[in-house]
Amino acid sequence: GPCGTLVDTCGDPFFLGKAERVALASGASWHEAQRGTNAIGTALAEMDSIEIQGGEHFLERNGFLTCAAAPILSGTGQL
Repeated sequence: GPCGTLVDTCGDPFFLGKAERVALASGASWHEAQRGTNAIGTALAEMDSIEIQGGEHFLERNGFLTCAAAPILSGTGQL
């Protein structure tokens, strides 16, 4: 199944520095089985768009984040 690996990241250098400390960096996996509730992994598990705010993240260290994710599907509904 889908692995939730980040292919690329971009953004404000200040935020990217903080993001890298919690593994929001290219090559990191955000699969729900590895990181618990998070926007990327949960969107893949539910096959639907989702927003996860602060303390809704499973990992406490991700509590400063508000994240949104959505699976990108083909015309036939495949990831």
